[in-house]
Amino acid sequence: MEQDLVNAEISSEDLAVLNTALATIKNKLPFLISLSPKEKASLSKVGDTYKPFIAKASQAVTMYPEIMPGVFDKPGFLRDYNLFTSLEPVLTNLQGLVKALDDTITAAGSDALVSSYEVYGEVKDNADRIPGLKALYDEMKAYFPRKRSAQKATTTEGQ
Repeated sequence: MEQDLVNAEISSEDLAVLNTALATIKNKLPFLISLSPKEKASLSKVGDTYKPFIAKASQAVTMYPEIMPGVFDKPGFLRDYNLFTSLEPVLTNLQGLVKALDDTITAAGSDALVSSYEVYGEVKDNADRIPGLKALYDEMKAYFPRKRSAQKATTTEGQ
């Protein structure tokens, strides 16, 4: 039973470049925060419906600053609005990348597991013929514990 959903390799050099790029991204976003699920649930959610509303509010604050009370933090509002509109496309791109990475890892892991079953079969078939293979077989077969039948369990316990 052969499966080959993904057929690729990645070099240690490319992994190092990726990790450096990720570190660079993290370094460029030192203001990122982590919210608990409870904290996140308590926040107002923007969603697609309110994005135009926030844009209109930004337009009003910029074009008609005189309508806002003196205690209103215009620079803070505009900073938040600009951060939101700047980072949202980055998040969308990253989410697509994370999904593709997750799907690729899932497929590669599945490919490796399906092939491992075939390897296990060969190890099992040759465990008694090749010196040293029995120990590996014993380690691998631990992943497939046999379920004792109810009758055998009762007989063994009654003795």
